[in-house]
Amino acid sequence: MKKIKFNVLTFIAVIAGMVVFTGCDWPWTKKPITLSVSPTSLTFSAVDPQEQLVAIKTNANSWSFDATASWVIASQEGANLKVDAQNYTNLKDARTAVITVTAGDATPVTISVTQNPKTQDQLSCSQASLSFTAAAGSKSVTVTTTAASWNATADKDWVTPTKSGNTLTINVLSNTTTSDRISVVTVTAGDANPVPIAVTQAKADLSITLSKSSYDFGQAGGTTTVDVSSNVSWTASSNATSWLTVSPASGTNNGSLTLTAKANTSTSARSATITVSGSGITKTIAVTQGAPAPTYAQVRFSKTTHNSSNAISKMGIGTVSGQSFYSVAEHTFGTSTGTSIYYTVSTPGYYLPAIYISNTDGWYLWANDVNDTYNFQKGRKYTFEITNVSTPDSSGRFTMSGSISDDGAFNTSQDMAAPRQPTKSVQITLNIKDKLK
Repeated sequence: MKKIKFNVLTFIAVIAGMVVFTGCDWPWTKKPITLSVSPTSLTFSAVDPQEQLVAIKTNANSWSFDATASWVIASQEGANLKVDAQNYTNLKDARTAVITVTAGDATPVTISVTQNPKTQDQLSCSQASLSFTAAAGSKSVTVTTTAASWNATADKDWVTPTKSGNTLTINVLSNTTTSDRISVVTVTAGDANPVPIAVTQAKADLSITLSKSSYDFGQAGGTTTVDVSSNVSWTASSNATSWLTVSPASGTNNGSLTLTAKANTSTSARSATITVSGSGITKTIAVTQGAPAPTYAQVRFSKTTHNSSNAISKMGIGTVSGQSFYSVAEHTFGTSTGTSIYYTVSTPGYYLPAIYISNTDGWYLWANDVNDTYNFQKGRKYTFEITNVSTPDSSGRFTMSGSISDDGAFNTSQDMAAPRQPTKSVQITLNIKDKLK
């Protein structure tokens, strides 16, 4: 009996020692599992939310969690629960979720999670409208926004917005049309309400501009081009269509004209006007065209012999009025024989050859009136050839006869009506021939 008693006492002592040594409770005195969290509610912003830590306290060997929404991002980090949230773009309502933490048989603990709605970005511009003249130009607008960045676009290609910092510069091209025009530049920033800026530009003044205001065609004629810069419909015409034409006869806005001139075969320069008009505007082009380069008729006088004391002292060409001779070109021979000269006629036309017998006897005309004058044609050289040996007849006249070896336009034998009569016979050689130059 004593032995059994000893064994019981020994067993009790061993168990008591084990309890003291291990710090264990008696199975029938086990402590309950405890669980607490702090904080029990979390609030996140909508944009770039910052993670938050929740302290988990429990005497259990482990703990776990579960979130009711996928936008809640949670993970264990030691004795803490790390919680974050995705960005939230809703501008009106907050959203909520619940995280449940469990540990053993402890009563689960919940953490309420709230994410506030996004605060809408704010955006404003210093001006709601801009006005421009027809000329190209630029104007600036100040942009204010709570968003991280902003942008601007235009709905017309004649407007170009550019930005620098918080300054919006609106650039416009020149308006060459005859109508006012409008464009809208839209400024955007984040989720702020877009801000429109109305851009208006005045119409251009009606205009027609020509690249040439004058043009000189050479005698041979040809073509030239004239550019038309215009914002109206126009017509083009020539006031000398017999030799100068213009095409096209009409156009709208910008274009080009072709001027065509025929060769000038006349002996005179000529001019004309091209007129371009439209919408009450008239522009002109002064057109000139020269004549062929002048060539001159040349008259050659040859004095071979003379046997009069009243020597042939001059020969010339000129015009006649009655018995008066008006010299336009003359040459003084003096007393030498065999002299030849040429006269250059600067203005081709009808002139009369004449002989001046002496300084005292005056001019002896080859013809009695202007109808017998010879037509000196431009571009030809003339040599006159007449031989005369005579003395004055009873009436005081003497006769000069001969012919002209040219195109047969002039053959004559005329009496020389002399204001003064030579006293002795005269022998004269006057050559007239025409040749092409």
